[in-house]
Amino acid sequence: MLALLDLSAAFHSVDQRILLRRLEISNGLDGVVLQWFVSYLDHRTQFVRCRNSKSTPSMVDFGVPQGSVLDPFCFCYILRS
Repeated sequence: MLALLDLSAAFHSVDQRILLRRLEISNGLDGVVLQWFVSYLDHRTQFVRCRNSKSTPSMVDFGVPQGSVLDPFCFCYILRS
């Protein structure tokens, strides 16, 4: 029997605060490197557009930008820690 598991949605469940804290404490990242991660994840918004209508932007507190190469890395890092 073949079982397939789609983890793509799981990448969007990574809590950014937990990820940043673990990178800082567990890996000892600080300074410029940690600030790069913070600036990459912080203050991101999302909205829905349908033809000429657009929803109000809302803050994104979980996951990393869609299509990012950091998606699998961040999710696996959280699982491993």
